Amino acid sequence: MRTHGVTNFPDPSASGGIQIGPGSNPQSPAFETAQNACNKYLPNKGQPPVTSAADRAKAVAFSKCMRTHGEPDFPDPLLSPPRGATRVLAFHGMSFAVGSGIDPRSPAFQQAATDCGVRLPGFGKTR
Repeated sequence: MRTHGVTNFPDPSASGGIQIGPGSNPQSPAFETAQNACNKYLPNKGQPPVTSAADRAKAVAFSKCMRTHGEPDFPDPLLSPPRGATRVLAFHGMSFAVGSGIDPRSPAFQQAATDCGVRLPGFGKTR
């Protein structure tokens, strides 16, 4: 991505996730051009994996659980590639386009995720 003009594109985290921060506009023509040039390096060439009906149902149940555990604006899972989303959370095979009011690093979010059966890697208390 950087060699194709998105100079501030971040490195992936240890778990393979990428968080696009301020200063990068995924909707800009330069970003989209770079993304199209680089999709060949992504798993499945950037195409989403086929998700079973059971996994989709689990992802929807997780969203509902998050909303009932203190994250009322938590979205339903994405079933197609996130076009135009400025922030996307991806974990355990699920992707969610989240607004700026959701902070996955907050203790409340961490507790809600734990209550809903998901332990988020890299967050929480340190030893």
